[in-house]
Amino acid sequence: MQKYIVSNRTDANCARFYNMTLAFYVSKRFGVEFLFDWGQVDVGIENDDVYKEWQGQRMLGCKVDTKECYFDEVFLKEHYIDLKAQDENKVWNFHKPYPAPFKNLNDFKDFFYKSDYVYYDLSDANTINSWAFTEFQPHTVW
Repeated sequence: MQKYIVSNRTDANCARFYNMTLAFYVSKRFGVEFLFDWGQVDVGIENDDVYKEWQGQRMLGCKVDTKECYFDEVFLKEHYIDLKAQDENKVWNFHKPYPAPFKNLNDFKDFFYKSDYVYYDLSDANTINSWAFTEFQPHTVW
């Protein structure tokens, strides 16, 4: 069965690119394809979702450009996926059961190859690595 490592961050560009780098690195280490999702964030007075409450103040959140702004058609055709359009039972993320904690990347690799999911969403890996990747710190892969 074909399996994929997916980056699916929904916040600002830096976090998205950081997570894409992590997903790309893991996919290369595992010998599988890398995919990414790129949800659009619309900024404006009409869209309350982008406003954040902080210390009693309402602040404008981030604006994220379209995926076409950053990636060419060839790259998008090869690596873009609409993860929400996939069967939820085929998508694993850190909110679904797993043998935590992954002590290292090889523990995650064993889980990856032994489980029945098709898409492995690493979007939370860089924010919860202290308990999910206890020894594998994605920001130190370089």
